Amino acid sequence: MTKADLTIGFPVYNGGELASRALESLLGQTYGNFILHISDNASTDQTAALCQDFAAQDDRIVYTRQPYNIGAVKNFRFLVQKAETPFFLWAAHDDWWHPTFVERNMLELKNDPSAIASISQIEYCLNGMQASVSCGTYPLLGSPQENMRTFWRNPGDMPRLYALYRTDAIRKSFPDIPWIHAFDYLVAALTLQYGTHHEVPAVLMWRETPEKDRYLKIIDRQPLPFRFLPGLPLSYYMLRYCHPRHYRNLIRPLAALNLGTHRWYMWSRFPSTVITLNRVLPWLYPEQDATFAKGVLREKANNSARPDGKVS
Repeated sequence: MTKADLTIGFPVYNGGELASRALESLLGQTYGNFILHISDNASTDQTAALCQDFAAQDDRIVYTRQPYNIGAVKNFRFLVQKAETPFFLWAAHDDWWHPTFVERNMLELKNDPSAIASISQIEYCLNGMQASVSCGTYPLLGSPQENMRTFWRNPGDMPRLYALYRTDAIRKSFPDIPWIHAFDYLVAALTLQYGTHHEVPAVLMWRETPEKDRYLKIIDRQPLPFRFLPGLPLSYYMLRYCHPRHYRNLIRPLAALNLGTHRWYMWSRFPSTVITLNRVLPWLYPEQDATFAKGVLREKANNSARPDGKVS
């Protein structure tokens, strides 16, 4: 058997049947020269038994169970640190892939030595139906400075963490720091110091649409100052870990990101306050924010008026 040149890192916690779908999808890839390393983050459901069953049927699978829940970031980091192959791919337990996903993205990297990442276009699904197409897989083929500037002006919905990477580049771009909001943005951006990102112009990957308010709930768990400036820790670590030559391309877009995420959190969580502040500080909370805030209030009113009394 040819020595594997790709490690697929599969971090999972209580994945259930979705993990089964993902594993079947990965094992059905036309490019089969890989190691599939599952890191079970001390699941409390049937995930352990399910993964062990898959491992018993396919010798490409390595199964590791963490002794306790080490957190998502450390579980991702564990997998990339353990990889001994030149290429690496994280695979989420609730995603699934076209059989040629790995093959076509691998071809992109092998045909271009300057490329360090490749991903296909991606569809988001809701209740089994296509809901939207990702806006965050576009190629970044310029210089590191150009790519950094382009990325931070429009990072999109950030599926780039699940691209196929050169292991050395992604490992160097995964800092050993505590979890922060938008950690995936930080990692993807840091990889741009080492090469370009390709895009396969076809939908070869599908993701479940995130739960509504998922990211707001994550921010709600942060220390109070970082709730109102959710992008501040990201900005700090980006400037800390990137080369100083990128600073001039980062200051303005990171400032815009902090202002934008602050406004988003405010009109999402405190819509009445934003409507008032729009009258007093229209330069900080423009009319668009007040319009969004009014929409939030209407939705809350509609939900409270539902006959079953439930909030959708």
